[in-house]
Amino acid sequence: MVSVIVAESDDPAARAIRQQLQESGRFELRGVFADGREALEHLCRQPAELVILAVRPPDRTGEVLLQRMRAAGVGSAVIAVVCSAETETLRRLLGLGVTDCLIQPFSAARFQEALQRCHFRQALLRDTESLDQIMVDRILWGMPERPGRVCKGIQEETLARIYDILRRSPTESLSCLRVSEEAGLSQVTVRGYLRHLREKGLIRESIDYETGGRPRVLYCLA
Repeated sequence: MVSVIVAESDDPAARAIRQQLQESGRFELRGVFADGREALEHLCRQPAELVILAVRPPDRTGEVLLQRMRAAGVGSAVIAVVCSAETETLRRLLGLGVTDCLIQPFSAARFQEALQRCHFRQALLRDTESLDQIMVDRILWGMPERPGRVCKGIQEETLARIYDILRRSPTESLSCLRVSEEAGLSQVTVRGYLRHLREKGLIRESIDYETGGRPRVLYCLA
């Protein structure tokens, strides 16, 4: 699970964020802070992978907290919650390493999308030692090919897991059974994801006729 704190002084907004985090089931909430100084002290003692940060004019306390976080060496991913989409504010937030920005009022679906992207990136950064361009693109954009959305019925994290199994064996062709065993998923599910990766040009398939029985399909990186 991804550790997270919330820096939000508005009680109803903080409760809504807490509920969304609980519904996601992928995040460990370590605290909700109305005071920026307390949030920073907590982060310096117990770093969190994600900070959900309210940034509101005119006092800019959220932005000041972010500046102090970076000055203190806190490298947490940050989802900023803002009241308006002012270009200059967004420019400053991006310069301070914000990874996503939500404009109030935002939908629950958009918030869950932000959480999913964060979880996806953190999982890749935690589990991957060396990177190629495809992996970097996935970390930056949350996608295996380019910015955008995967097809309906395809989950980004499952897609990443299956692709990484093939990536760890770059000179070997793997069967659907082998991939399903390593991924802990059914062959029916894995076959759909392998088909998606093949259609996107990320993997190739071949036929193995030397099985002593029925031929089998093998998959490898393109």
